[in-house]
Amino acid sequence: MNKIINIIIIIIIIIIIPVFIYLLFKRNPNRNKEIYNEIFPSCVRNIVEREGFSSDNTKVPIYSIYCIDFRYDYLTALFFKGIGLQDSYFTATAAGGGLSLGYNCSCNCSISNKECSEPNETMNLLRDSLIKNLEIALTLKPIKEIYILNHQDCGAIKAFLSCSGYPESLGSNNKKEIEINTCILINAKNFIIKKFPNKTIKFGIIDINGAVADYNESTNKWEKKFNGSGNNPKGLWYYL
Repeated sequence: MNKIINIIIIIIIIIIIPVFIYLLFKRNPNRNKEIYNEIFPSCVRNIVEREGFSSDNTKVPIYSIYCIDFRYDYLTALFFKGIGLQDSYFTATAAGGGLSLGYNCSCNCSISNKECSEPNETMNLLRDSLIKNLEIALTLKPIKEIYILNHQDCGAIKAFLSCSGYPESLGSNNKKEIEINTCILINAKNFIIKKFPNKTIKFGIIDINGAVADYNESTNKWEKKFNGSGNNPKGLWYYL
């Protein structure tokens, strides 16, 4: 009798307990955010759920991409607040805003005949970081719109895209600056569409006054959508 009991105990230890543990902790493949659960401590996940970032929440934010330039941090916040998106956007920042997403092809759009150099490792790292941040954000909310916001007088474009003929000083050639940013942003949009074909991608440029214009691809024209708080006549959209 004892031998039979021992056999039963061994079977329970070897087979039943492991199966029970597996079923207990088995992940649900339908959970949208399971991929990144292991990198979020439980305390962070609890805050995310409590503050309304769960995927079943009706408030769907946008995913915004803009530059790290400190001059535009406050102006960008004013812009999003002014168009009714306060507390309704994920933020991903990188030097140059959408530059890294549209870097490899952007010199070909300019008047300059010079080509871009070899693929830039820094730009590749920034690009991959922006995409990874978007993938993580999508595990938290069903984001439908991605908005890329470049800015006037961008040091990153000067440094990494010198082949484009980007103006060296603020307001020295606004037409050229708009042309180059348009090219960068169109290329950035095309890159994101390939990665996330079901998303709406929009883009704009914010100037030194905090004024923002969006690009209308049906008319190929920039349209001001936010006036900003400054009055510097060198601003890109000052006379628009």
